Amino acid sequence: MQMRPIRAIGLAGLLAVIGLSAGGCASSEYAPIDEKNGNYYGYADALNLDGSHRIRVMLPSAPENADNARAYFHRRAEEICSGPPLRKTIHTAVRPGVAYDMFGNMISGDYLLEGLVYCNAPAAAEAAPAEPAATAQPEA
Repeated sequence: MQMRPIRAIGLAGLLAVIGLSAGGCASSEYAPIDEKNGNYYGYADALNLDGSHRIRVMLPSAPENADNARAYFHRRAEEICSGPPLRKTIHTAVRPGVAYDMFGNMISGDYLLEGLVYCNAPAAAEAAPAEPAATAQPEA
């Protein structure tokens, strides 16, 4: 039996929608980013030479993820420092934008938040030399 072209396109479209709804959604659970296992969203951190930690949060474009990105940053900072950190600085916060490719397809971006966390005083400040002792001025 030969399928009509319209019915074949309808069936293909239905299968595509089912495939996207089953596995095409990006998870935004609080978890480390692990590209090897297909988890492209969550948090990543690294220790810097001055003793601070760089925390990066990447979440998919969704209205609730604007607040989730900050919450993930603060939660990870407290986990790294085993309590409230001495200082937190968010230096990059990018909201998703929308772009179009050359074929007119819409491409949405992701939420990106990145910053530094200091659990203790920075190593450079701890190693700073003590101020020199005041010298007596000769009297004239």
